[in-house]
Amino acid sequence: MQTKRKYAKNPLSGHLNRSEKYFDDMSSIVLPSTPTTLHHHPDHRFHSYRQKARNDEFSLENLGIRRNEKLKSVLQGLEHCKRYLENTENRQPIYFGHINRKLYDKIINMFIQHKQTDERIILGNKLSRIGMVDTLAEVYDFVRNAIKIQGLTDARTRDTEDDGIKLLLTIRKIFNTLTSLSDNVVRSLSETEIYRALLEDLHCVTKQDLLHLDKIDLADENSLVLSSAINILYECVRHPFTKKEKFRQSGIIVTVLLFLSCKNAQFRLRSVLILCYVLTENQMFWSEIHLDFFDILCEAINEALLAKDRRVYGFSISELLNGLKALQFCFPDKLYFMNKHPLPLINCLLASPDQSDVLAAVNVVWELAFCEQNRKEIQENEDIIECIEDLSHSNNTAKRFSAKRTLFVLVDQGKRIRRTGLASRKDVSGQHILICYNMSDQKTALKVYHSLSSYGFPVWIDIAELNKYSDSLDAVLRAIEQASHVVVCFSENYASDQSCRMEAEYAFTLKKRIIPLKLQTGYEPVGWITSVLGSRFYLTLTRDRSFEKQMNNLRDYIRGSNTTSAVGSPISRSMSRAYMSRGPSRAISRGISRASTSMQSSCPVYDRKVVNWNTDDVILWATQFKLEGRAWRIVSKFSVKQILYVYNVWRKVFYYYLLFISFHNIKCKSYFSKAPDYFYRWVESVIGLGSVEDLMRFRNAVRSLKDYI
Repeated sequence: MQTKRKYAKNPLSGHLNRSEKYFDDMSSIVLPSTPTTLHHHPDHRFHSYRQKARNDEFSLENLGIRRNEKLKSVLQGLEHCKRYLENTENRQPIYFGHINRKLYDKIINMFIQHKQTDERIILGNKLSRIGMVDTLAEVYDFVRNAIKIQGLTDARTRDTEDDGIKLLLTIRKIFNTLTSLSDNVVRSLSETEIYRALLEDLHCVTKQDLLHLDKIDLADENSLVLSSAINILYECVRHPFTKKEKFRQSGIIVTVLLFLSCKNAQFRLRSVLILCYVLTENQMFWSEIHLDFFDILCEAINEALLAKDRRVYGFSISELLNGLKALQFCFPDKLYFMNKHPLPLINCLLASPDQSDVLAAVNVVWELAFCEQNRKEIQENEDIIECIEDLSHSNNTAKRFSAKRTLFVLVDQGKRIRRTGLASRKDVSGQHILICYNMSDQKTALKVYHSLSSYGFPVWIDIAELNKYSDSLDAVLRAIEQASHVVVCFSENYASDQSCRMEAEYAFTLKKRIIPLKLQTGYEPVGWITSVLGSRFYLTLTRDRSFEKQMNNLRDYIRGSNTTSAVGSPISRSMSRAYMSRGPSRAISRGISRASTSMQSSCPVYDRKVVNWNTDDVILWATQFKLEGRAWRIVSKFSVKQILYVYNVWRKVFYYYLLFISFHNIKCKSYFSKAPDYFYRWVESVIGLGSVEDLMRFRNAVRSLKDYI
């Protein structure tokens, strides 16, 4: 008999510790108990989950009011203040002074009077729930346009008598205070356009100002403009639901890079943490950075360990560890941090009395484990493995789940595959279609669920099924193993979520039929996700596309119809003979050329043709593309004939791939740089390269040979 979960009511849960609130995983949601009649209605569960979160807020609010009756009138005052600000007649320059005094009286002074953490959280949640955050952002933008100011600086605002500037400072102070207390406020604020104004303010800081930053205390009221801008941006970019691409397009990287040269350790640490969350591993900016971010963060962690409050410049150890995890994700060289021997420090933090530090340390180990060489080194550290195994039995839900998924990547995945034997089977009859997604895209994933269900397909989605299992991680893994198709609803947040990566790579290892659905306009997959998705054509589910039309295409693809443009569908022999009789078009030839030369290496062996290579040249070629472990041992022993044979296979496969897309008149310029999915399968079965990283690097190595055959 299955054991049922018991959910204890805790009005403070999800508010005291942000790192415990987000498990960075779609399958880690603790869902409220619901009647069995709702098992196949995930919308009910979705709304039940949201209602439970809101009920927790109300419970916390009622508890606070019972403890302090004055809090009720304060919350009513916030609603009155919002109604006043929403009245467009009050948004006039002559009322700026009155609005400023009202905000100071209703919000700023209330935060000064109510110093308890839970009371401040209640105030922040109330402001977010009634839409006050959006209203304040609109007022801020209106005032900036009214007084025609292009950028605020601390020098300009000091001792000012301008009511408009005073109002801007008051709103900044409210946001600066609330973003460090309430995740709801951060999420609401990150969806506004205020970040543009903050970046504009930072951009106004001159090189002369940078020289004097070492004399500035960011906790001082006289540096409110500078400190609030950097603090608010930091809180926004580290929130898991924030779409970071819009921050990058606004120039946040270039702007923040300027502040790395300042001597103020507080400001530099904040700048480093912001960049850890917005940089990507293929960014050209890494070559312009001359500081070692890993050293800066590790030194800050060591300083915090020695401090009485276990903080450094206002940052807790868990915040610094989360920044370290984000840095490891976006840094191009995945072995760099491990070469600094961080495991003793991590092992020390795993034994920390602070639960949030332990959780963050486990997540760092999890991030490191996605690189095969790092994984082997961690496996050799018995102390860390033993500690994580102990945490996998913890009573703390967040720690238990994080430890289990870390163990899965470290040791359990290979055992599970060997035990089930699924990876060795060519035909595995699936029971359902699995939908994988990031929590920020849950609404769209539910629409996909309903559409596929309406066509009569059996569909598995976590929000409808996880309540049936006591172990949510095992439930998701079983769902992948029993799936006939895996629909990957990907976006930028999906690609940056390592839980999503774990699930997608597991499905890839089991040779499941992966169907990509892009949910974010303007986003192009990079990094690990390109290797998992291969060259599959993905459907785009965005506001500028017809949802029903795309769902019909998805239905036809699943049913095996030839009306969709799926790479997995074979090219008919008649089509091949028709194209072979007249040869490839000029567009196809150009496509092959661009695809082959886009990843050209500077390896010295390319000074001569492949037929003239010797054994040392082959080893150098394999090393240049960072093949490691078993993959390097296999490829480095290739003979010249074997290299030429593999290249011809790749070229032939790619040629027929281009024939196929040309036949269907598919515009896929972005796919010219990707090898087809069946080339991956061939490499995996014939050569024996199974990991995602090995396939990606081997593909790059083969297609770089085009001009040297």
